[in-house]
Amino acid sequence: AETSLNNTIKALKSDKANIMDQEIISLRSELMNVNERLQTYKNRNMKLQEKVEARVSDMQGKESRLNSRIKALKSELVEAKKNLDASVAKLSKLRQENASRNGELKSALQSLDAMTTYTEQMQEEHDVYVASLENDLENAVKMKKHVEREMKKRMCACNGRGK
Repeated sequence: AETSLNNTIKALKSDKANIMDQEIISLRSELMNVNERLQTYKNRNMKLQEKVEARVSDMQGKESRLNSRIKALKSELVEAKKNLDASVAKLSKLRQENASRNGELKSALQSLDAMTTYTEQMQEEHDVYVASLENDLENAVKMKKHVEREMKKRMCACNGRGK
């Protein structure tokens, strides 16, 4: 009975060892499957990480270019504002000069109108004096002719008496 017990114990131990070996083999197989999946996930994760890094690098490049463009546009805007301010100042100065010139022109036109009026009045007075002088000259010419005729008559009368 002891031998049978020992054989049973040996058989149980052997069964137990077989079960344990099968469990270990099953666990090793499962561990290998898990490791393979883990490696697959690591590979995928690495590829994703590389893609993310490439995208981050690309985005950083784009951001850098955009920042450079924004800086250039700001610089252009500052320059354009400076030019606009200068143009506005020039325009304001030109408007002031224009207003001053307009005032001078109005004054000159008023002076010209006054001179024209004065000239027209002087022309009218001159025309009156010229007409008066022409009339006086005409009368003087008539008187001269009258005097010459009278003198001729007297000379003729004197010549006729003295003969």
